[in-house]
Amino acid sequence: MSEIKSAFSSDPSLQELADRNGAKNLWRNRVNAELATPQFMQDKTAADGAAIGTATHALLHELDLRQPVTSQVMEAKLADLVARGVTTADAASHVNLANVARFYATDLGQALQANAAAVKREVPFAMLVPADRLFPEMAGDAAQILIHGIIDGYLPAADGIVLFDYKTDHVKNGNVQAVADRYSGQLALYARALHSITGQTIHPRLVLLETGDVLALNDYPE
Repeated sequence: MSEIKSAFSSDPSLQELADRNGAKNLWRNRVNAELATPQFMQDKTAADGAAIGTATHALLHELDLRQPVTSQVMEAKLADLVARGVTTADAASHVNLANVARFYATDLGQALQANAAAVKREVPFAMLVPADRLFPEMAGDAAQILIHGIIDGYLPAADGIVLFDYKTDHVKNGNVQAVADRYSGQLALYARALHSITGQTIHPRLVLLETGDVLALNDYPE
């Protein structure tokens, strides 16, 4: 578990939680608020950054990967999402289709389309993690923290499983490493959960839609 602790200590937001009193409750609240519900089900009211991200995730979740990802296909799917009330017309109109199309032109995007039947998307998980393994100041605490969330997706590969997670964050000054550091703890959790289910080596990939980068994070187990 040392690699999990290292991943969490490199995530500023999680470290901030660990530095406060009542870290256990704060962590549980964070998980329930941010991980328990799929992104595409959370915000349907306003075309702010969160709502646009919600609409983008819904599009990525529901696109038919058996056909080419064209602007016409994406526009039709967004119209369907709006009609079903999954997102608003305003949020859908702000989804950057060029960024989505660029992702599907990457090696990972092409692999997803080439192996569409094997791709799993929006995969729920739940696991118990000892509190003292997440927060050093809780050493000796026998409490178990229930962590549950939704993995954007994964694809079986010859040497394990490729786990992918989409981010619509603005990448300030092109600093992709800062975004990778921010989410490394989250993806380490996802990788550990998926490994516990499959027993296979997990290769996490952080997809930065704004820049087109697909970042390889630490495998689990290393």
